[in-house]
Amino acid sequence: MEKCTYCVQRIEEARAAAIREGRPLRDGDIVTACQQACPTEAIVFGDQNDPASRVAKLKAEERNYDLLASLNTRPRTTYLARIGKPQSGARRRKGARVTPETPAREQAPLVGGDHTFGTITDKISAIVLAGRQPAAWFVGFGIGFVLLNVLLLTITNLLFRGSGSGGRTSPSAGASTSSTSSGGSASGTPAR
Repeated sequence: MEKCTYCVQRIEEARAAAIREGRPLRDGDIVTACQQACPTEAIVFGDQNDPASRVAKLKAEERNYDLLASLNTRPRTTYLARIGKPQSGARRRKGARVTPETPAREQAPLVGGDHTFGTITDKISAIVLAGRQPAAWFVGFGIGFVLLNVLLLTITNLLFRGSGSGGRTSPSAGASTSSTSSGGSASGTPAR
């Protein structure tokens, strides 16, 4: 998985096409890959500075929120809060007609209790930005660090000194370094 580039290649392609046609970019000219692949059209891409664009209208909705907005991260990606299911007492009879006096469904509040989108974001970010790690985490990390260093030292030792079976080491005491065949000498001179 790599970080989203907002399909920069598609943006440049649409921009080049608009320049060739001698017109500014229009809302809907740029369609990102994820937007194209989403069957529910839940992903919207566009110019936030154009008040007539679909994305600007959705950002103006009450349900729009940023993750970690309290940290002033100013993310490019924002989200719309999910619309809750109707409350159990708000169900209509099967086959009942919807008139202006009887709304299609009563919706549960988007955020319950005394919470706002900001307080919910703060609670979620508090989990991530929580204080210190438990002491056992540091102990485990220290043991892992020591074992990693022992492994690296062992590998380094094997590379420089050899393993003892590859011929890079000195022979053991008392072993012959050359072999003689049928009475010949080890110095290479013929036997007499």
